[in-house]
Parts: sequence; C-alpha cells; structure tokens
Amino acid sequence: MATENQIIELRTMINDPAGETSEYAADELDRRIDAANGNLQVVAAAIWTEKAGRYSGLVDVQEGASRRSLGSLHANALKMATYYGSISGVGTVSGRVSRTRAIERP
Repeated sequence: MATENQIIELRTMINDPAGETSEYAADELDRRIDAANGNLQVVAAAIWTEKAGRYSGLVDVQEGASRRSLGSLHANALKMATYYGSISGVGTVSGRVSRTRAIERP
C-alpha cells in the first residue's frame, strides 16, 4: 500500500494537485503505485502518456488578439513521459532500453 507521501509526490510529478477537481483519485494512484512496486517514475511516465493521448486532438486557437497554443500540450506531455521514463530505471516509455557500445574501427 502506497503511503500518503508517495501519493502527494506522485501528484506533484504529474501536475495534479489533490482536491475536488483532481483527475486521479487517491485509491487509483495507490493501485498504480503498488502495481509498479513503488516506482513513482514509472507511474508518472504512464500517466503523462495518458495525458498526451487526451491532448492529441487539441489545436492552436486564435480569435482576434487572443491566442491559445493548445497543440503544445501534447508535445509537452510526451516530453514529460519521456523524462520520467528515462529516470525510472526501467527504460523509456516505449519499453525499449537505450544501449550504447564502443565504435569498432577496422
């Protein structure tokens, strides 16, 4: 079972402050943290990927002098998902682990 501090930290990582307008209920976050064996970065990467999916249909809007760049939400959510996936110790969001090796010259 996740601690209250873990849930608060995860809410901070996913930019979802606790309150009545919260996207994710505490019991849902608790279940996800338990499923990830307490690895908050894995959960944060998954949630940011979900958010990117929700944001994918948004477009930039301009009405007169007012402008909203809603299309950038998708790109930024993917960046956050990639960031948390890379520091999770599990690999990237796609599930592939980055690998490097020395260049061999003949």
